[in-house]
Amino acid sequence: MELERRRYGLLGDSSLYTKRGNNKRTHIKPDLQLLLHEEVDVIVCPGGGVKEFILHLTHPRSYEVLGISYFGNEHTGVPMDEQHHGQMWARCFELLREKADYVVFFMGGFAAKYGYFQPYDDNMSKIRNWAYDQGFEVRTDFDQVQSWPLSHDNLHFSREVHEELVSYWASLLQSRVRSRPSRPSRCASMPPAAMRVPCEVRPLHPPVAAKPAPVRMVPPVRPVAAVPLVPLEPSATVT
Repeated sequence: MELERRRYGLLGDSSLYTKRGNNKRTHIKPDLQLLLHEEVDVIVCPGGGVKEFILHLTHPRSYEVLGISYFGNEHTGVPMDEQHHGQMWARCFELLREKADYVVFFMGGFAAKYGYFQPYDDNMSKIRNWAYDQGFEVRTDFDQVQSWPLSHDNLHFSREVHEELVSYWASLLQSRVRSRPSRPSRCASMPPAAMRVPCEVRPLHPPVAAKPAPVRMVPPVRPVAAVPLVPLEPSATVT
C-alpha cells in the first residue's frame, strides 16, 4: 500500500506541549502550522515512550522530515533493562527508516532539570548513542532546555516558553528540508558538568553505630533520721 506523503511530521511525549498554572495544556501544532504555512502531523503521547512511538509509526503515512521529541518518561528512576529496551528501540529505528527521508531526535532532558537522579542521565545517554549509531541526528541543546522554565508541576515546560518551543521545532524541521547533513555530528550524550546532579559519596565501609552503654540504676538514698543533740556536762576539774 502506498503511503500518504507529508513534508513534516512530529512525534513525541509531553515535551511537545506546555502547561499553565491551572494544568491546562497548550499544544504547539496550531502555531507550528502557521509558521510552516502547511499541515503538520503532530502526534503527542503524554507519559509515553518507545512503545507508544512504535504503535503510532504503523499508520500509513510518510514524511520528508520527521522530528522525534523524547525526554525519557519511562527511565526516570532506575537503570533500564538494556536488552529489553534496546530491542524496542531497534524496532523503532526500523520503522523510522521506512516512514521518513530524514529523522531528527530532540532528547534534551537531564536529571538536574527535573530533580531526578543519575540513572536518568545514564539511561538517556545510552538511548542517544543508540540513535546516533543508527545514523540519526540527535539534538540535546542542553543550554536551551536549561533556559526554559518548568510549570508548577516541575515536569512540563511552562506556558511562557510556548512561542520558543514552537520556533525551535519550526526552525529545525524547516532547515532539515532545505539542508541535511550527510553524517550528523555526535552531540554530547551527557549534560555539561555544571548541569549534572551531584554524586553522592558513600564510604566503602559504613561506620557501625556504637552501642549505648548500659544504664546502671542507682537505688535511691534513704533519708537519715536526725540525731538529737545532747548537751555535754562540764568536765570535772582535776586538782
